[in-house]
Amino acid sequence: MCRYLGRRGWKVLSSCTTRQRGIDIVAEHRGKKLRIEIEAKGATSSVEGSPKFEKTWKSSGTSHRVSDALYAAAKLIRTRKRGTIVALAFPDSPVYREYVAEIEFALKKLKVELIWVRSRRSIHATSELI
Repeated sequence: MCRYLGRRGWKVLSSCTTRQRGIDIVAEHRGKKLRIEIEAKGATSSVEGSPKFEKTWKSSGTSHRVSDALYAAAKLIRTRKRGTIVALAFPDSPVYREYVAEIEFALKKLKVELIWVRSRRSIHATSELI
């Protein structure tokens, strides 16, 4: 995700590892007064040694991850400054698409952008700004 942003003129100011808390990615666009704050959710657990490590989330796990992302986005919106884009990044899978479709109307109302990660090298953002 950070390389994707860099190729599109963004300078990554900070990014969290899977074990860190906080905004997953914060970047500024070079030449534009834009800032992006991204909450990212993965398709599997990245915690080595956990029972879910590298196993795809079941439907209920996906539901919780989408809910957590929406909550995180709402918190970011509360403190969003002018020129800041709030975005959520999800794996581009049928189960994530299904759950996000249920809240997409609300995300649009809140002006939260979506980023679909197809693989490490293929990303689709719903906004031309990203």
